[in-house]
Amino acid sequence: DWVICALKSNALGKENAKKLLGPCIGDHTRVLSLLNGIGIDELMADIVGDPSRVFGGLAYIAVSRKAPGHLSHVFTEKTTIGHMLNSEVEVQGAVGMLSDCK
Repeated sequence: DWVICALKSNALGKENAKKLLGPCIGDHTRVLSLLNGIGIDELMADIVGDPSRVFGGLAYIAVSRKAPGHLSHVFTEKTTIGHMLNSEVEVQGAVGMLSDCK
């Protein structure tokens, strides 16, 4: 299982993160965080309990706000993914998972 967390990191304090993500995390769940901020991977590792299941990403995405709660996707340039423990095998698994989502 995968959880993809993509929101503004200033909206995700440690306690909020545990409340939001905790129910989604199983014994083998991997987490990909697409958040800005320093210390996000460490926060995710604390929630998941195992840094080998934590991935970080950098997404180049543009949206426009049409109305409160309504966004319009403008473009996606690319998404770069890394693994907290720098495992290339794990990164390729994450890339494969995202590629299968198309």
